Amino acid sequence: MSDRVEMRFRAIIDAVRVQIRTKVACGGEVVNMLTQIEIALGCINDVVRNPLPKRLSACRHLPEVFSLAKNTNMAPIASAFEKIEPYLKWVQNPNYSDDRLGPGYMENYAYCDFIGPRGLAGGNEIAAGFLLLGPNRLYPDHCHTASEIYCVIAGTADWRTDGGNWRAEPPGKIIFHSPWTVHATRSRQQPLLALYFWLGDVTQAADLS
Repeated sequence: MSDRVEMRFRAIIDAVRVQIRTKVACGGEVVNMLTQIEIALGCINDVVRNPLPKRLSACRHLPEVFSLAKNTNMAPIASAFEKIEPYLKWVQNPNYSDDRLGPGYMENYAYCDFIGPRGLAGGNEIAAGFLLLGPNRLYPDHCHTASEIYCVIAGTADWRTDGGNWRAEPPGKIIFHSPWTVHATRSRQQPLLALYFWLGDVTQAADLS
């Protein structure tokens, strides 16, 4: 792995850790999980894998989300991600399809790990990466075995848990889902880019509820 990739990998780790420390300082129910994530990220020093980079159709929304994130407090993470993104592999959940989620969904949805089994480093108990969802898309009720935290990077979207009311969550907002919590996301007129963390069994994909 080249020194350039190592440097960009370290930059995204550092940017994420800074944001986590900011959120921890603010307190709240997710402090424990954020602290675990920050410690785990601090233990990852080197790139150990070289997944074959791959982009999917949804990646056409990347220029817009990077532009949206400029001049916001999410800019450092977005900038670091923009630099490492060409070396990452975008994937989709094998449980999902247009038949299950609606026409055109799969060409507007993708995610990539920089930490985790599909990422540049890490194991099977933590994953960190980015979800990209095109405009006006519903990611319907789903759940998974891992605990999950999202941090919105660009694009205000609506979120809900357990079939409750939708909440508009702007960039910088933290959203927490405990294991098996049913949750959904609905993008608006702009695409959504969200940083995610999974703790626990990160090898078992989510499925619709």
